[in-house]
Amino acid sequence: MKRTLLAGCVVSALVFGGAGADAADMPVKAQVAPAPTLSWTGFYFGGEVGERSAVVDPSVTAATVTAPGFTLNVLSPATCAGLPCPGGTSLDNAAFRGGLYAGINWQVSREWVAGIEGDFGWADRSRTLGGQMYPGGATAFALGASSFTVRTTWDASARGRLGVLVMPNVLFYGTGGASWLHVEATSNCDVTRFFSTCGLPGGFAPAVITNSATRLGWTIGAGLEAGVGDHWLLRSEYRFADYGTWGNNDTRICAGAPCSFFTAPGLSTTLPPVVAATTAYSTRLQTHTVNFGLAYKFGDALPAAAAPAAVMPVKATPRAEPTVSWSGPYIGGDVGTRAAVVDPSVTAATLTSTFILPAFTNVLGTSYCGVFVPCPGPTSLDNTALRAGAYAGYNWQVSREWLVGLEGDLGWASRSRTLGGEEYPGGSPAFIFGASSFTVKTTWDASARGRVGVLLVPDVLLYGTGGASWLHVEATSVCDATAQVANCGIGALGGAFRSAAITNSTTRLGWTVGAGLEVNWWSHWLLRGEYRYADYGTWANTDTRTCAGGFCNFYSGGFFNGTEPGATARTSYGVRLQTHTVRFGLAYKL
Repeated sequence: MKRTLLAGCVVSALVFGGAGADAADMPVKAQVAPAPTLSWTGFYFGGEVGERSAVVDPSVTAATVTAPGFTLNVLSPATCAGLPCPGGTSLDNAAFRGGLYAGINWQVSREWVAGIEGDFGWADRSRTLGGQMYPGGATAFALGASSFTVRTTWDASARGRLGVLVMPNVLFYGTGGASWLHVEATSNCDVTRFFSTCGLPGGFAPAVITNSATRLGWTIGAGLEAGVGDHWLLRSEYRFADYGTWGNNDTRICAGAPCSFFTAPGLSTTLPPVVAATTAYSTRLQTHTVNFGLAYKFGDALPAAAAPAAVMPVKATPRAEPTVSWSGPYIGGDVGTRAAVVDPSVTAATLTSTFILPAFTNVLGTSYCGVFVPCPGPTSLDNTALRAGAYAGYNWQVSREWLVGLEGDLGWASRSRTLGGEEYPGGSPAFIFGASSFTVKTTWDASARGRVGVLLVPDVLLYGTGGASWLHVEATSVCDATAQVANCGIGALGGAFRSAAITNSTTRLGWTVGAGLEVNWWSHWLLRGEYRYADYGTWANTDTRTCAGGFCNFYSGGFFNGTEPGATARTSYGVRLQTHTVRFGLAYKL
């Protein structure tokens, strides 16, 4: 019996011992490593640089002069007859902008990303209307170095974002929300000239009035954002913002002896009366902003160009990078904005005849300019317009990371800006009374450029570009022929300066430089966002007007007998031209 039990134990030990040994010798099944979390979800913070174009349209809405027993509506038809009536004049500006932004994203599905974002930017720029203390003509005499300036400084926004992942690492998004813009407006009434409103002894004061405000508006835009590393986000973005109309009322007081002129007949003038000149004006404000930004995303890493497997074995075969070739021709279309920086100025002005006094021959001379008429000074006629165009080019991918290419484009963005109340910028070289005006219009542009880019990842290209550029521009001077004391409309006295309207046009050759972000999106399609600056130098023109008959004979010594010829007015001016262009394009690679 004992032998039987012992034998059973031995057999059991051999059987189970052998099984245990076999189990110990079996290979352990490979452990499955958890997949890394790859997502757009998370907080991010970054910096940006770009350009902001401000559309600034100020205009006078009401103007009165009041005194005891006396009220003058400066905008009434009777008052405006023969004098410059206030109207509208653009003071658009374009400026370099730098800023910071931060936000949080939620990747709500495989294709969609939602988020909120805030930003703050600085783009300090001002534009000045020379020769007028309010836009479109003075509310009274504007002779002298009066001016009106609008300045824009910081802006900020708080927005929502919604985007679609056109590739796992590329987001095309829209954005919108609230926006703020700080703005200042300054009216300067010249106190140095006797014939200026504020230059009379005891004239209107204060000479300088500044208003400022932070305007609340709304903004909407779109952008292209690419993950260029585990945590880095590179973007190109455009936004439009509207801040409505900003209204102001300025009051100047005159308490000196000359102010007795404004009192009603029969009133005592033993004490200088108090006369108030009140001007109401409004300023329409909009902005176009383009930003290039780089942000760091906290938390989970960003997806790569192709989605990774959900579970990956320890010894999985590495996934090869997608084969992307950028070489070859392409053709596409784009939309965006073009901001034209237009700075016209009078460089020479003469009035000649057989009799005119030598002291008055040079209209820009100190014996004439600023004493009898306003001296030409600085005036901006910047403009911002929607631009649409087409482009084509050829790329050579010279290495795994580098690309070079050639490209040409043609775009249309027709826009004009008018200086009201003056036939030339900054004050007329002769009488400015009447509805005279000076207009600059920009239309089409084109370029032929080289490109050099670096592939941050196989399907995302960051590039620079530069080359030759062309811009078509027109300038028109209108000398009012309807008002009796206008330069071109001597009226009842007979005679006038001829060629009331003179238009010059040209296609300017300049240079351009810029940068962009381009994505090899899907099969043969290339999606891009780009900014370019262009400089076209200074365009010079000379206009000549002649005066004959009637009052014009005054200039020749014949006075009113018509026996002598009249006078010749010759004005030379230059227009400094630059542009800032932002465009979003879609091209097909052949």
